[in-house]
Amino acid sequence: MDGIHGLCKIVLAGLAALGLWGASLLPAMAGNEALPVFDVGPVLEFASLSMAEGYTVSLQWFGHMDAGQASGLKELLHSNFRVDDTTGSTVRLVAQETGSSLQGTWSRLSGGHEGEAFLRLEADGAEAEALAAAGSRIDGWLREAGAEGDWSVKAAGVWKDTEALQPERAVSGLAETLLAAQELDTYKDQGIVNTLYKTERTGLKAAGTQAGLQTALHRNSETGGWNLAVGAPMLTGEF
Repeated sequence: MDGIHGLCKIVLAGLAALGLWGASLLPAMAGNEALPVFDVGPVLEFASLSMAEGYTVSLQWFGHMDAGQASGLKELLHSNFRVDDTTGSTVRLVAQETGSSLQGTWSRLSGGHEGEAFLRLEADGAEAEALAAAGSRIDGWLREAGAEGDWSVKAAGVWKDTEALQPERAVSGLAETLLAAQELDTYKDQGIVNTLYKTERTGLKAAGTQAGLQTALHRNSETGGWNLAVGAPMLTGEF
């Protein structure tokens, strides 16, 4: 996608313009008793309704775990999935029930960041259901193990309606009807529309804000179409 990696920096500038520069782009840390029920279905449904074939979806978990929990997570991955290949922190998982293939990475940092852990699973949109099931299984284990952290979910692809001149209206309309989302702020620049929403249906909120959903539209200068990314509680990483 044209300029998709550079868009992240532009969107961060947009967050500054919205007065949200100080807000964490990761979900708030919380004790396990405060965590919402794992449910990424609403965001995945949003993606399936708004994006053309070929979009990607990903789940991220960021938190803290001790050495024993890290060892247990490794055992979980090997016992609950067919691990095709493990090289360093990169894991390719195959769901035993469906044969669905998921790409993933996970790491537990040491040194000055000792105990911080990051897990990411990703797949194409056709594997969204298997991705959600894998995330749910891992989430259940993390809760039982007492690992403290939170999930975020993201989907990115090409917006379906290539004819509309103002796609942000359709995107915000879908957010409102599907997720009962209320717009908090919007940043617009040439070829960019970045919007934050308040919604209870994703079950996720970013630290220091009411945001539970974020969308980012970016015009492809070569095709004239629009790239779309949607995430809860906020978009993270490159998009």
